[in-house]
Amino acid sequence: MIESVPKVHLEAPSRISPTQVDVARRCRLRFLLESCTSESERCLPSSFPARYVGTAFHGVVEAARKGDAGVPPDRSQLEIAWTDLIVKVERDAEYNGDGCWLPLESNVRDLERTRLRSIRLGAQQTARVGRGTMGGSTEAWLESSDRLVRGKVDAIEYVDGDLTLIDLKSGNVFDETGTVKPSYVSQMLIYAALHRESRGSWPDALALVDKAGTRVPLAYERASAAKALLDAKEVLSGVAALVPPDADSQNERLTRLAAPSDDVCGACRHRPLCSPYMNYLLASGIRTHGTYRLDVAGTVVQSSLASNGSVSLVLSHSDIECTIQGLRGSGAQEPNTVRRLPSTGELVSVFDLGTRRPLTDATSPRRLVARPSSRAFATTRVGALSPPEHEDAP
Repeated sequence: MIESVPKVHLEAPSRISPTQVDVARRCRLRFLLESCTSESERCLPSSFPARYVGTAFHGVVEAARKGDAGVPPDRSQLEIAWTDLIVKVERDAEYNGDGCWLPLESNVRDLERTRLRSIRLGAQQTARVGRGTMGGSTEAWLESSDRLVRGKVDAIEYVDGDLTLIDLKSGNVFDETGTVKPSYVSQMLIYAALHRESRGSWPDALALVDKAGTRVPLAYERASAAKALLDAKEVLSGVAALVPPDADSQNERLTRLAAPSDDVCGACRHRPLCSPYMNYLLASGIRTHGTYRLDVAGTVVQSSLASNGSVSLVLSHSDIECTIQGLRGSGAQEPNTVRRLPSTGELVSVFDLGTRRPLTDATSPRRLVARPSSRAFATTRVGALSPPEHEDAP
């Protein structure tokens, strides 16, 4: 009761957004796979639910800035807006193959805290229209003159003649060193250059707003912004040049785009499609992503189907066995659904498993549990492939 790895048709990307540039710099293959729209993606490991919660968070603030929740924003209307947005994003999650996380209320631990933060931040907004003092716009699309780079900044604000581009972040703005995350700085520089190309003027200032409503100004130079936009176009052309006609995810030429690493791969749902990643997983038998998440590969020693429809597997790799419990055996909408019971000796890979104890360098997890997003695939050995071009690839 396992899946076969799908083959996804790929086309050379014709556009890149400011938020995609950081993804493409870290792993060009991930950017390409995330740009494809094939419905076969929906049977891959699920995305994280945070993407949908973040969309609802942004939506509440956007409704307040537009005046859709009253002027000034009314808390009760903001609460209604949150409820309506959760319904919408859950519908989107179902369509995207992320239905395993539904309802979000049961699967996202800090959902209520995020709801309260979005309403509090929404209540602080002022509806801004026009170009006068305290005027501006919300969620403005900005595009380069050649249409290669396009993105949506959360707000354009005019105050006393000064124009500020503002982007809202539902997560942490600062990294572990206390500085603004470089990817966020890069995004805002690109937005500044896009504003110059699409609207004819440079912004006077850039700013981020974090999940608590704190405004974080960003200093910038026009030359740096212009270079950031040029770099984004070069990243796009570098990926597009390596995608042959009628390519699919099993094309060996595309492995040159990959840069597998724990940091990059852990949040990527396309791991089963990535030959360099699968080479690493098949060689080691295990790859960890964070404190409690991992992927495993091995030959089936034992498989069993429980009365509740879940499947248990015992996998062996290099004479080390691990037990996996709780893979779902029924329910087509569940991303960890397994289709057939695997045979003894069959090579299987299972993605996005959980552990009951934190993973450390000193532990070798032997008993694993399926998460809502876990998926099991029948696996074939990957032949020798050209090493990735990126220096940070293993």
